[in-house]
Amino acid sequence: VRFITFKILQSCNTSKYNLLNEKYETSSISHKKVKEAAQEIKPILDADLQMIWSQGIRKKLIENNIPKNNFLNENARANEIRIWLNNFKNRKPINSITITDLSSYYLETLPPEIGKLIALQELNLDRNKLTTLPESIGKLIVLLELNLFGNNLTTLPESIGKLIALQGLNLGRNNLTTLPESIGKLIALQELNLDRNKLTTLPESIGKLIVLLELNLDRNKLTTLPESIGKLIALQELNLDRNKL
Repeated sequence: VRFITFKILQSCNTSKYNLLNEKYETSSISHKKVKEAAQEIKPILDADLQMIWSQGIRKKLIENNIPKNNFLNENARANEIRIWLNNFKNRKPINSITITDLSSYYLETLPPEIGKLIALQELNLDRNKLTTLPESIGKLIVLLELNLFGNNLTTLPESIGKLIALQGLNLGRNNLTTLPESIGKLIALQELNLDRNKLTTLPESIGKLIVLLELNLDRNKLTTLPESIGKLIALQELNLDRNKL
């Protein structure tokens, strides 16, 4: 029991866990000591342990080539993620989580608590069932990569424009009909994938993405392009196949 406990503590890699590790590392393996350690560990494991659990599950699935739906059913997987995110409700912003993979969890909504993961640099939400994003998504101001491919998004919140560090945004295979004007505030954006949506127009602000290298608009319903598209001076790849231009 002690061995497993301290392997988990080492994985969490925070000063709190290290202090507990030092306190109990040299203790005799008695029932009383194990119980004491468990009582001290429990209040501070919450989100970190959930993250380790999630990563461990994914690792085993990949190693054994087991389809997710044979391991946990759709509702169970979505519920696990909701529980994990709900851990952040009464907590201050979290600085310890930089990468979160929530792909293929059949999520229909994303709790506003996602905005507390302020150190996130990569957020993968592809192949869920999201129809909207919470305004709190705009609090992830150091986010570099956001993958929302294969959801059911019809609109984006204006707060998306607050992701000023974002370099890659994948919105392919959704149901977007318009983009917010705030999209033009993504001044660091280099790759924007919007293929297989239902866009009929683009906002004029698209021309403010002056470091954009790749823009994929394949399979939309565009009939015209804004004049500002000519301001994309860094653009190297523009895909407009299968539109109505």
